[in-house]
Amino acid sequence: MSAVAATVRAMTPEVQIVQQGLTVEEYAHEKGVTTRSVRRWLAAGELPDAWPDGRSYRIPRHAERVQTPGTGLVVTGQHSDAVEELPRALAGAPTAWVDLETASRLLGVTPHAIVAHPDLFEPAKVGPRGSWRVPMRVIRRDAGL
Repeated sequence: MSAVAATVRAMTPEVQIVQQGLTVEEYAHEKGVTTRSVRRWLAAGELPDAWPDGRSYRIPRHAERVQTPGTGLVVTGQHSDAVEELPRALAGAPTAWVDLETASRLLGVTPHAIVAHPDLFEPAKVGPRGSWRVPMRVIRRDAGL
């Protein structure tokens, strides 16, 4: 028996469940959202407590989606203290981006419609993971913000 297997057997069932985490499907069911949303959050880095497990992810039961309200910018652990500085930093930025899900809610259209009509919404893949984003100027123009 390996040292890892012995350690796992010595743990209480509660500790094993916490370390195993929930599957994407289990987490989606508990939170009352679709698995597609959870996978989108994972791809955007919005569930920082999740970890890869083979071809999928494991998510702690207590994990919450982390996103800066109104900007669509993701804030994770070590950068969370910079949230106060975001409005000042974005003021001089050439383009502020809003994540696809937030843009969809603000514009009253589906995420698919935004991506399918680049001439209207100007979506682009932004960031190291290539998450779909919409320029803030489009939101201001079309949603009257």
